[in-house]
Amino acid sequence: MSFPDSNELSEAIRASGAVPWRWTLGTAQIEISRTFLDPAGGGTGGPDFVPLEGVFLGQEDAAGLFERFVEALRSGAPVDERLQVAQRGEGQRWLRLFGRCDTSGRAGGRRLVGLAREINLRETRDMCRRDASGGDVGTWEITRGQPNVTWSPELYDLFGVSQGTFHPRMDNFADLFHPEDRSRVQEIVGRLFRDVSSEQGRLAPVRIRVLRPDGTIRHCELSGFRRFDAEGRVIGAVGEVQDITQLAEAEHRLAQAQKQEIVSRFSGGVSHDFNNLLSVILGSLELVRDAGSEAERALHIDAAMAAVQRGRDLTRKLLSFAGRADLAPGVVDLNRIIDGMREILGRLLPEAISFEIRMGKDLWTVNLDAANFENALLNLVANGSEAMSGAGRLTIKTENRELSGTCVCVDQETLPPGRYVVVSVTDSGNGIPSDRLADVFLPFVTQEMGAGGNGLCLPMVRGFVSQTDGCMRIHSDPGQGTTVSMIFPAVAQPVRDSAPDCVSPEALLSGRVLLVEDEPLVMQMLERRLRGFGLDCVAAVSGAEALRLFETAGPFDLLLTDIVMPGTIQGTGLATHLRRQQPDLPVIFMSGYPNEEAMRNAAARPDEIRLVKPISRAELVVALTRALSRHTLVPKVPA
Repeated sequence: MSFPDSNELSEAIRASGAVPWRWTLGTAQIEISRTFLDPAGGGTGGPDFVPLEGVFLGQEDAAGLFERFVEALRSGAPVDERLQVAQRGEGQRWLRLFGRCDTSGRAGGRRLVGLAREINLRETRDMCRRDASGGDVGTWEITRGQPNVTWSPELYDLFGVSQGTFHPRMDNFADLFHPEDRSRVQEIVGRLFRDVSSEQGRLAPVRIRVLRPDGTIRHCELSGFRRFDAEGRVIGAVGEVQDITQLAEAEHRLAQAQKQEIVSRFSGGVSHDFNNLLSVILGSLELVRDAGSEAERALHIDAAMAAVQRGRDLTRKLLSFAGRADLAPGVVDLNRIIDGMREILGRLLPEAISFEIRMGKDLWTVNLDAANFENALLNLVANGSEAMSGAGRLTIKTENRELSGTCVCVDQETLPPGRYVVVSVTDSGNGIPSDRLADVFLPFVTQEMGAGGNGLCLPMVRGFVSQTDGCMRIHSDPGQGTTVSMIFPAVAQPVRDSAPDCVSPEALLSGRVLLVEDEPLVMQMLERRLRGFGLDCVAAVSGAEALRLFETAGPFDLLLTDIVMPGTIQGTGLATHLRRQQPDLPVIFMSGYPNEEAMRNAAARPDEIRLVKPISRAELVVALTRALSRHTLVPKVPA
């Protein structure tokens, strides 16, 4: 077998209509032979490469294309891509790129080379149909200004309609989708024809559900390409719909299995930690009972209180992981918060770890709970410290970032285009294996990986960030370290400084309190606390009893009530009833579920306060002082 010489090969390539192209690692530009732009002017002395202009790729499309290019360089796999190109005076052109890694010495494995061949719309449609031959896939085509939609026979079968009775049009085909997905389909179609030069040429795959006339539901994936004229205006689109019902059902079964695994791991880890805390409390109280001196009793009481505080912190971490933490958001400057944390961050890290903060200039403000942000940052720093085994370098960085396209985060969570503030923590540890990277935000996984901590640091941070309408990203290179980023939506509002509550825990109060709590031990403790503060207290175990006591022993200066109680009258309903008779009655709500629906609906008035159990003495006295200071005390009832 003989091979053609270089001239014969060049003539064969020219006869096929293909032209050479190349792409070099680290660039964002495809280069193509000048022959593509000027077929008549091509010479025989080798290709003269020029940048390929007019490629219709959005930011996410471009990123995906070049990521596939990088993967092709790494693996040696061939490249097969379709692109749209529009050139002034030439109209829309479609290119199909074939190529692979250039292994010649001068390229050093950093360049893709290949041939590009122009294809027409019919060939693009045929490629979609060839792709459809391996499964339940149908093709579609729409043209701007035309009411009818063109479907392949496979698409009628997928939607369960007959070609003889159903005629797809722009105004009726959305009715074939699931009611919950119809508005989404209409939004996608509406975006197709926006004359915006930065619109993506490729339609990112979208999952939707088809509701057939017989009532069955099929899960599908919609994808395609926009068509452009010479001026870059969208004139239509062509694409495919693939039935992925089996894949969706398999994913659901896998998700259920993973959920069960998480619950099992979660319950085991939580029960272990709480049993340890209960052991400390029980042992300390037994030692108090047996102690021979006041000093010994005080020591054991302090140990029990420390264990209770740890239990309280653990429950709040669990709630934060679940995205149900009790938040008090406000407009803040994260640079200012982080700068105020320098000392505590420095004390948190061992001396062998060097520490740097890089603050972005003119950082945008964000709306979040400052205390929970501080806790999240401390957890990320502690996590990074443990990953470095006590020695290395840790960097905290803040920056403004404006997203022009959708940002994909952990577990495929997405952020829409807009302005965001990014806070990143980078360590110089050993990194995380790529096959475990997606698992580190699950509870207790880092503990299993030997990273130390209680296994809730990253899940807690993710829960807080998600609850603040942000998302997280993580990047890790084995042997190079890991970067974990919190991304928060920016707001166009200035920071509002507020003075903290300064109340002496020894302050004596006055007034009459109606206490409503259905748990007897909690009610007894609160009664003793309130009387110790100098308040008169009348206690009820239900909303119905509280109403009767209000009639016979009222009026009162304050209602301190649990939210969820036995009976039909809950805390919020009780407050509404009592205010019909005493409109200015201050209310403090208590709950062990900080983000339950009733708790979110509480505190609608400025004189209403929420407290999350367990409630410390200091928190209670501050809340009582705030509530009573806004109210004129009622006259005392004669003895």
